[in-house]
Amino acid sequence: MYARLLWSVLLPSLLLAVAGQIGFILLPLYLLDLGAGPAVAAFVTAGIGIGMVLFDIPAGFLASRFGDKQIMLAGVLVAAVTSVMISFATSPWFLFLLALVRGASSSAWLLGLLSYLTESFARNERGRAIATMGGTMRIGALIGPFFGGIVATTLGYNYAFLLAGLLAALGLIVVASRPYSVHQREASEHQAAARFKQVLINNRRIFATAGVASIGLQLMRAGRQLLIPLIGYMVGLDAAAIGLVFSIAAAIDMA
Repeated sequence: MYARLLWSVLLPSLLLAVAGQIGFILLPLYLLDLGAGPAVAAFVTAGIGIGMVLFDIPAGFLASRFGDKQIMLAGVLVAAVTSVMISFATSPWFLFLLALVRGASSSAWLLGLLSYLTESFARNERGRAIATMGGTMRIGALIGPFFGGIVATTLGYNYAFLLAGLLAALGLIVVASRPYSVHQREASEHQAAARFKQVLINNRRIFATAGVASIGLQLMRAGRQLLIPLIGYMVGLDAAAIGLVFSIAAAIDMA
């Protein structure tokens, strides 16, 4: 199982996780460096999460219609392109638009990958496969801020975002080269929407209880990811020091 996971799941997940963490941690610092206030920096960075939320359901429909590999390739390609574009952008509104698209690309990649894992591994293997993928992404959260902060401090934010784009491009090459044996599903959009509605109805109590609690926990985690860069900047830390602090926080979270 792990041999199948290595090239098709773990390596691209690591590359995309490192690239994503570089962008997420450095984007608010980049905006502050451009002269924007903390509120603007927080708003623009929130665009990544907004893009993910808005595109989660459409990404699932697209994966059903075009296949998992196609939606994964599209997500990784858009992630690489937007990372490069961020390195040249200076307008907060344009950066917010790029953040939205970047979040949507992450949603497409994750939905396609999870769909692939669900269909390609037996039931007794799925838990270990998804847990291993999650651990790999946490390693990316440990590595990305540290090295991204060093690059931003020594070479500049533009080079750090270019590094994120390069890592995403490498992930694109890996995904494109792998023979993902997942076929396109032939369900109509009406059928997909009906199934989605039925899932909501059948699990409404779970969504109303555990779902609300999960949202609260995710809000706390997301707040930490944004507050560490903002507070670090306000107390005079450079990007390398802030990246180190965030990597330590990620290591504690992993433990």
